Amino acid sequence: RILIQACNRGAKRAVGIEIEPTLVKASQENIQQDPMSKDRAIIIESDFANVDLSDATVIIVYMGATGTSNTQKYLRSLPHVVRIISHDYPFEGWTPTETYHGTHIEPSPDGAVTQHIGSYTLFRYSTSNLQ
Repeated sequence: RILIQACNRGAKRAVGIEIEPTLVKASQENIQQDPMSKDRAIIIESDFANVDLSDATVIIVYMGATGTSNTQKYLRSLPHVVRIISHDYPFEGWTPTETYHGTHIEPSPDGAVTQHIGSYTLFRYSTSNLQ
């Protein structure tokens, strides 16, 4: 959903990295069904640490709290300023430049009403502000 939303909001290119094969397949299917993202979004099946992100300008991280330490080292090493969005899990020791609380909503199965299906928090960082 994040890549599709990025394309629908004007991203020229959105790249997702996912290590779990079933999630890669589901994401690829969702992307192909969306006319705005099918030619601009891709999913790479890989570990985050094995992908070159040196050209990225925005990186969205959605992983549990246990994986953030090595991720932080990698993100700090990028050669230029990058905006980082962490979904639900803040990076320890980093102060976000912005925090956003949102609600996931979807139409009910009959389409009559919108139903609340959960909440989330986005933490925004910039590598120019990191220690």
